[in-house]
Amino acid sequence: MTLLLGIDIGTTNCKAGIFTTTGKQISNAKEKTVCHGDKSGEYAYYPEEIWTTVTNVIRKALSGIEYPEAVKAISIASMAESGLLIDEEGNPTYPIIPYFDQRALAQCKILEEKLGEPRIFSITGLDIHPLYSLGKILWIRDNHPEIFARSVKWLCLPDYIYYRLTKEFATDFTIASRTMAFDLINSCWSKEILDAVDINPEIFPPTFTSGTLIGRITRDASEQTDLPQGTPIIAGGHDHYCGSLAAGILHGRRAVNSIGTTESIHTLLPKPFKPSEKLKCFHFGNYVHPDYLYIDAGLSA
Repeated sequence: MTLLLGIDIGTTNCKAGIFTTTGKQISNAKEKTVCHGDKSGEYAYYPEEIWTTVTNVIRKALSGIEYPEAVKAISIASMAESGLLIDEEGNPTYPIIPYFDQRALAQCKILEEKLGEPRIFSITGLDIHPLYSLGKILWIRDNHPEIFARSVKWLCLPDYIYYRLTKEFATDFTIASRTMAFDLINSCWSKEILDAVDINPEIFPPTFTSGTLIGRITRDASEQTDLPQGTPIIAGGHDHYCGSLAAGILHGRRAVNSIGTTESIHTLLPKPFKPSEKLKCFHFGNYVHPDYLYIDAGLSA
């Protein structure tokens, strides 16, 4: 029997499920995603704690099947925007800053001054907001320059787990679309935006279409997860958009309301489509299916 393993790194819980190729669930497991906060209003996920949570749910899910080698591929759906910096050895240099952390308000004002919200929106499909990854990167650089100086990569949360599983740097287009540094129309990191704030585009990982093979389970990850070494890891995507794919959004003219800890109401627009200023009450991004963009109205409270 061929089985597939899906991991969902959510704001409240981290889940793992094992399925047949026809979609029948065989096994599942979940653990709480622990978030740490302080009186200043700053929040953090601890990288090693998140990794341990992921390995725990994988092992628990695998305990529900007879042969782990039946799992032929693994993918990840995850919250977006949240991320961390790592050094040349792949070690985190700062905790994971969650998407809902508001510390980057001052950095967003600088982005507004340098480029203006209409220009940012025309490139990224996003309003200027501390929710997105770029503001978090700038906040670390401004407040912890010594940490930023020895950091070489920014990895959003699923990208960090890909790295721990495979030792490969990768992100998918749906996660990249939530950084406020990604050119939506040209599907690349925006040189214009990053030049304006003096950030090297090399700080971001290579981008891939959802469904692309990005690496294989290393021996070290195999020992920690009980997954067979060499198992393929496939690029997944933003959890809301992975969910709406499963809900059947491609079958006709549909919109999906995806409600978890946060909410996203979205529908699809065939490419090519360029966001215009008159639509800026919505957000745009690359969908998990390469032929579409999504148009989204979200609630992150």
